Formats: sequence, C-alpha cells, structure tokens
Amino acid sequence: MRSGATLGFSSSATDATVAADTTWIRSGAGLMALGQAGGQIGFTGRSQIAATADGDITLTPNNTGSLLSTLSFGPNTQSAPQLRPTANVLTLATVGSTAPTALGGFAGFFTGVLTNTAAYTAITGAGCGAATECFFAIGTEGKLTAGAINAIRHRLEIEVAGVYGANATDTLALKFKLCTVSGCASGTVVTLATTGTVTMSAATAQGWSARVVCTMFTAGATGTADCQGIPGASFFSALTTVIVDDIVNAATITGIDTTVDEYLSVSAQWSSTNAANTITLRNFGVKAF
Repeated sequence: MRSGATLGFSSSATDATVAADTTWIRSGAGLMALGQAGGQIGFTGRSQIAATADGDITLTPNNTGSLLSTLSFGPNTQSAPQLRPTANVLTLATVGSTAPTALGGFAGFFTGVLTNTAAYTAITGAGCGAATECFFAIGTEGKLTAGAINAIRHRLEIEVAGVYGANATDTLALKFKLCTVSGCASGTVVTLATTGTVTMSAATAQGWSARVVCTMFTAGATGTADCQGIPGASFFSALTTVIVDDIVNAATITGIDTTVDEYLSVSAQWSSTNAANTITLRNFGVKAF
C-alpha cells in the first residue's frame, strides 16, 4: 500500500485465511496485502480476517504464540474502541459495553463532565444560619450512576466555583457529600470533605472556588475513599487578597455504597442568620474515572 492511500473495508460475511508471514485485508471483491519487513501491521502464523454485515472487522491469528488475539471495531461507527489487555491478549471492544476499560494494572472509565446551564439558587445567611445546613440545587446534574466508582483506584475530581458576599465577623463551612437520594434530605449521606469554618472578609460579589479529589480504596456496599482538597477552597475579597482553606482529611471516608446511584451534593452553612451573607454556585463539574 502506498503512503497516503485510503484504507477501506466492505461489509462481508466471508472469512479470508492467509498463509504465514503475510497480512491480508479483504476490501471489496479482492484481497490486499499490507506491509513486508519493517511494516506497522503484521501477524505470524495463519490469520483469519472477517468483515461482517454490521461493519465489524475481526482479525484472529490461529497460532498460539501471537501477541494479538482479537482486534474488533464496531458495530456502532460512532463508538470509540476500548482496550482490554489480559496477559498476551489484546481486545478492542466498543464503548457500549458495560465492562469498564482496563489497561495494564489500571481499571476505570470516564463517565463525563457534569456542568450546570444556569447559576444555582443562592444560599443566604437569613435562611441558613448556625443551626441550618443548606444544599445547592445540583440535583441530577451531580448523579453518579451505579458502578461509576465501584472499583478500587477509581477517582472523583470535583470542582465548584461562584460568587459570595459576607460581613467580616461570620464564618462559613462548605461540605461535599455523596447521598443516595437527590438533595440529601433522606437516604444515606456520606461527607467526603469539608472546609471547616472559614472566617470571611467583608466582600460583595467576590469570587470563590473549591476542588476536592477522591480515590477509591475499597468498593462495594461499604466502600471507602480518601478525599483531599489541595489547594482546597479559595475566597477572594480583593484582587490580591484571598482566604485559603486546604480541606484536609486525616482519615479514610467510609460507608460509601459504590453499587448504587449516588448524588454528589455541596452545602453551605453560615455562623449566623445574617442576610448580608450570601453564596452562589455558578459552576459545577465532576469527573469519575
């Protein structure tokens, strides 16, 4: 095949068996050889190549010493392949598979980035004082489907940001939680991380942000995770003035059911019922992989 040529495969249910040390691909009514010495594609022993009516292409060497056992693309042309190597076997399966990608010693998959399309309702000190914890209305945008973190070494990355206003005498605590019921009003609620109590500076419509990362230590109905917030939360009161909290956990987080749907939620709680204290979540994102 000459450099710059386009390689295409037709749909055919016919298998092609070829001799040793030669790689053939069925294209249309004929066979096309790929590469000799120094080529990028090659097999040892006999090879079987099939293109099914769905557009699947499967290459299966018959000899037991080959490093490549199965190579499969499709059937959904919009699906990217996954890698699943086991010992000396490499399988590329479609993303539509329920099995997670596994590559070497790492097992995981990417569930996506969840972002809000509008600012969430502001939390104010008038309604969320010293005795009241209030949650931003993240709802299903923070849903992690069952199994998304149901494996050791899976990881959560949580990022939130917005604006706030405060007086200089009150404190604020932000908490990151996983809840089995959206809104955390019922079900199992597990606190992943908290800022503790941050003494605020007098500010109006200033920026804030926070980041928490978690790694699953164990999975299952009583899973455990380690969650840390470095650099944690930042509350700006001027262009060059910022209050920083590192959100440190000295112990593992326990009681996380990784086998069911979990809703990632963020709450705020002021130290007094002062209407001047407000905080709005304007940007939210979480990745699981």
